[in-house]
Amino acid sequence: MSLFQINIKTLQNLEPVLESELRALGAADIVSGRRIVSCTVDQKLLYKLNLHLRTALRILVLSRISNSRS
Repeated sequence: MSLFQINIKTLQNLEPVLESELRALGAADIVSGRRIVSCTVDQKLLYKLNLHLRTALRILVLSRISNSRS
């Protein structure tokens, strides 16, 4: 399964609301910045975020983190 590092843009002062939405949907490694929130998600959750986030303006996929199984 592949993981993606994403940034989600939002309006000013809505970062805490977006963080709580991400926690409720199951995102990991959530870090808040100024008008942006970063997190790590899998592909299934990425599609789910596109449908269910109410405070997001734009979802930017930064990089794909590959998980190799031994």
